[in-house]
Amino acid sequence: MTTGTIGSMMLAFEAPPGIYNDLRGPLIAVTGFFGGVPSAVMAAGAALIYRLYMGGAVSAGVVGIMLSTAVGLVAYFLRRNRQARYRDLIFLAAAVALSSSLLVLTVPAARQGIRIPELWAPSSLSFVGTLLLGALLLHEEKQRELSRSNELYRSMVDALPDCLNIKDTEGRFLAANPATAHLMRASSVEVMLGKTDFDFYPLELAKQFRDDELVVLRGGHHVTIEQPGLRPDASPGWLSTLKVPVANRVGDIVGLITHNRDMTLQKTLQMKLEETQAHLDQALENMNDGLVMYDPNGCVLFCNRRFRELFPRTAHLRVTGVHFADIIRASVKLGEETVGPGNTFDNHLREKLATLREGGEKLIELADGRIFSSRTKLLPNGCTLG
Repeated sequence: MTTGTIGSMMLAFEAPPGIYNDLRGPLIAVTGFFGGVPSAVMAAGAALIYRLYMGGAVSAGVVGIMLSTAVGLVAYFLRRNRQARYRDLIFLAAAVALSSSLLVLTVPAARQGIRIPELWAPSSLSFVGTLLLGALLLHEEKQRELSRSNELYRSMVDALPDCLNIKDTEGRFLAANPATAHLMRASSVEVMLGKTDFDFYPLELAKQFRDDELVVLRGGHHVTIEQPGLRPDASPGWLSTLKVPVANRVGDIVGLITHNRDMTLQKTLQMKLEETQAHLDQALENMNDGLVMYDPNGCVLFCNRRFRELFPRTAHLRVTGVHFADIIRASVKLGEETVGPGNTFDNHLREKLATLREGGEKLIELADGRIFSSRTKLLPNGCTLG
C-alpha cells in the first residue's frame, strides 16, 4: 500500500484545471483502517517525504495526507478490532470524500468561490477509490481468514487417530485423513480419492459397507453402528462407525461423512466378558446349593434356580427387584413359614430383616418341617450374599 501511494502521486492528473488529483488519500485511509498505526505511519510518512521532495504548494498536500491518515485511524479504532464490514467501508469512503473537500480551505479565499463547485469530481474519485480499495482488501482479508480456518481444520482432522472421510452418494471418496488411508492400507490419501471401498476390501466386506451407507442415505439420519472390518495388518477387527448424511442448501443429500474408531480390543473384551458371564450363570444355576444376593436396600439382585426350588410357594417372588420384606410377608401368608408361638408378625418381620445385616450361619425352619442351614456374608459394597 505504501508503494501504491507513491505510485499514485507519481501519476497525479489535473482535474479541474489547477488542482492535481491522485489516490493517495484513499490509499492512506484504507491502509490505516486495515493495518492500524504502524501501517498508516509507514504509508503517510512515505507520502509526506515524497510530497516534500516534489515541492510546490506543499501545505495543501501535507494537510490532505494528515486528514486521510486521521480518517483511517479513527475508523480503525472505532471498529475496536472486530471484523471489518462493507457498511464500515461506506462510512470510511464518505469520510475520505469529505476530507478531500475540506482541502478547499487551503485555497486562497479569493479563489474558493470558484473552486468549490469544481471539487465534486475529486470527492467522487476519493469515495469510489476508497470503496473499491477497501472492498478489495476486505475480500483478501476474508480469503486469508478462510485459508487459516481451513488449515486449522485440516491439521485437526489429519491429527485425529480415528478415521474420518467424506464420500459422494456413489460411495467414492472425496476427502479423507491419513488415519483412513492407514486403515485401508493405501499409500496416501490422494490414492484413495475417486475410489470406493471395493478397491480396497474383499467383495463381501465392501458390499456390507455399501449396504450400511445406503441405509443412511435413504433414511437421511445419522447412525452409529458396529461393523466387522480389517485392521491395517489385514487381521479381522471391529469398527465403531458414525455415518452422517450431508445435504446441500436445498436439502438434497449429496454425500456421507464417516467416522471410524477401532474397537477391536473393546469388542474382544466384551465378548470374553459375555462368555465368562454365561459360564458363571450356568455354574450358579446348576449348583446344588441355593444362592441369593440382596442389594443394600434389601432387594433381590440375583438368585439361582436351586434357591427358588427350595421355596416353591414363593418362588415366583424370589426374582430380581423384589424386596425381602415382601417375600417374608408372602411366605407367612402362603404358609411356607410360620410365626413362632408368642411372637407377632411385625416382630417376626423385624427379626428376618435383621438377618440381612448379620453375617454368619443360622438355621431356617419352614412350615413343612424342612430345616436349612444358611450362611450370610456382608460384602464391602453393602450387598448381602446368602
